Amino acid sequence: LVRLGHQVKIFDSFSEAGGMMRVGIPPHRLPYDRLEWEIEQIKNEGVEIQLNTKVDDITGLLEQGYDSVLIATGVHKAIKLPIRNANHPDNWESVDFLRRVFLGEKIKLAGKKVIVLGAGDVALDVARTAVRLGEPEVKIVCRGMRASDHEIEAAKIEGVKIVPNNVFKKVVVKRNKIVGIECLKAEVGGIVDGRRIVEEIPGSEHIVEGDLIIWALGQNADYSFLPWDGSINTQYPKGIQADQNLMTTKPGVFVAGDVKFGATSFVVDAIADGHHAARTIDRYLRGSEGVPEPEKTLPVAVIERDAIETKIQHGQASAENRLTTTSISAAKRRNNFDEVDLCLAEEDALLEASRCVECGVCSECMECVTACEKEAINHQQQEIIEEINVGAIILATGFKDFDPAVAPEYGSGLPNVVTAMEFERLINTGGPTEGQVLLANGKKPKKVAIIHCVGSRDEKYNEYCSRACCMFSLKLAQLIRDYVDAEVFEIYRDMRTFGKGYEEFYNRVEEDGVHFYHGRVKSVTKKKGSLKVSWDDGYFDQPDSVEVDMVVLATGFEPQPDADEVAHTFGISRSVDGFFLEKHPKLGPVETSTNGIFLAGACQSPKDIPDSVAQAGATAAAALALIDQGQVVLDPFIAAVNNGYCAGCGQCAASCPYQAIEIIDQIAVVNQYQCKGCGTCAAACPNKAVSLKHYEDEQLIAELLGALH
Repeated sequence: LVRLGHQVKIFDSFSEAGGMMRVGIPPHRLPYDRLEWEIEQIKNEGVEIQLNTKVDDITGLLEQGYDSVLIATGVHKAIKLPIRNANHPDNWESVDFLRRVFLGEKIKLAGKKVIVLGAGDVALDVARTAVRLGEPEVKIVCRGMRASDHEIEAAKIEGVKIVPNNVFKKVVVKRNKIVGIECLKAEVGGIVDGRRIVEEIPGSEHIVEGDLIIWALGQNADYSFLPWDGSINTQYPKGIQADQNLMTTKPGVFVAGDVKFGATSFVVDAIADGHHAARTIDRYLRGSEGVPEPEKTLPVAVIERDAIETKIQHGQASAENRLTTTSISAAKRRNNFDEVDLCLAEEDALLEASRCVECGVCSECMECVTACEKEAINHQQQEIIEEINVGAIILATGFKDFDPAVAPEYGSGLPNVVTAMEFERLINTGGPTEGQVLLANGKKPKKVAIIHCVGSRDEKYNEYCSRACCMFSLKLAQLIRDYVDAEVFEIYRDMRTFGKGYEEFYNRVEEDGVHFYHGRVKSVTKKKGSLKVSWDDGYFDQPDSVEVDMVVLATGFEPQPDADEVAHTFGISRSVDGFFLEKHPKLGPVETSTNGIFLAGACQSPKDIPDSVAQAGATAAAALALIDQGQVVLDPFIAAVNNGYCAGCGQCAASCPYQAIEIIDQIAVVNQYQCKGCGTCAAACPNKAVSLKHYEDEQLIAELLGALH
């Protein structure tokens, strides 16, 4: 709210800020110095915090001039069962016990036998806190534990005993002192609808000995501070009534966090409620100028098991097991609240990060908005569909890099094996290494191999030449020499320096000391901290392998994955290699078979930048020439329908690749602007009702007779 321009004051009844995080979570799990640092950041942004102040007049705050009030008091009352002697003074409440300890009260439990009643994380927090106050004997008595496994193990290491399969019947008191709790043994099942399935065993009464009982069966909220007139309603069975904007039944008063439902949840849920409340309060105070609520919740990321296995096989994720958190020894935990679980070392953090399978989606954290200095990110922008009329369409959808992961012989996924595009990213000053070419271990490579024709000129992948690979490989070799001063090895099939000044550039790179070895690469393998590149078809007196620190794969060009869909949408053809097909390789290199649709760049075939620029200019000229004509010139060879023969079966319409035929009143009708005279419809028509103008049977026979004479 402060960031949105409002003045905010927090009234806190405790002597320390932070709520349940400060008075309910033990410092051995959440160190106070970290929490206090976070609170200081909040205060530094302008939030005022007034401690030791309990508010019991919410209406009075509004009358004092506060425009809005947020109730976020949490749930600080522990639940007790209505059993005999539950009100004895030595029955303590979990949250009260934790609050007393963490606000500085000196509580010594040495020599005590402490029974903690509960089965969740709070019960464990209570037990692990009690153990640190003089090392008493501590037992958790419960039906069945429902806390986190690693927390249970930590408690056992610290000396806490777990006594499961018990149902509490009464607190046993003798001579005005608690001596234990009477229980029945029970068969305990799973949790259904939030409740544990329990079947008591008759005649199994027994007493668990103890002289202090701490109840940790759950928590309720305190609603005693709400107005007596009922202007802020509660709801059955518990909680404060509020609408979807978190506003209570009293205008201007909002509620968030555990107190809203009167039950405990997670810290992260309370934080989410805080963000939601801030937006709704801002809208309440500023109306339409307030921050809008996000319109949709992003989906939870889902990744199937086979997709994970594929990533692991390709080296995109590690199959290593999760690391076990490092903790201080049990001996070092005695009678102190030192942090138990330690941070990961850098090498461990990197190992854990390598296990990531990259399933995440945007979570609207807005950090990108904060980081973008150009203010170019708009999270409120919505997808829109527009219809526009144009005189020509130019397709310049480009190409896709060949994915070397499908070619295992090139070592894709091995450390320090990168594609040419990834290497370009490395040498870019805006890249992940700020322009430094570094290996996975952070060192600079001394030897680099560049492999040509990865995914090109190969009958297993693509038979065509990608044309630009040789030249950008030479460019990379020069960059490696200039930026890294490493020894460079180029393993090539044939050196195709086809353009102006290209052969001269090749000669210059060779003179600079780059090694050129002819061959077809058959494997890239790891070998004692390096990479071994092996090939065959080598020239005489040349090696057939080399060991290097880094391998750069000069990947070829492929059609875009949606090229087939785009071709179908615009009614154009594709060549056998999948690229868009021009009308004529010599007489119509930028036109397509569909009038008004033109091609530019590598969507038509692999080409380098100068050729793409030249084709773009030609395409623009052809498009302008069509527009300037003001009319479309049609080919004379188009389909025609003899209505007397047409039965309206629709086979011609179904077979037409240009969608130029439709059935109207059970007769096929040809759209002469879309028809390209391919003859498919004529071949498909069973009644011979469709023919091509100037290519009818009589005309073809006459042509043949003329040729024979």
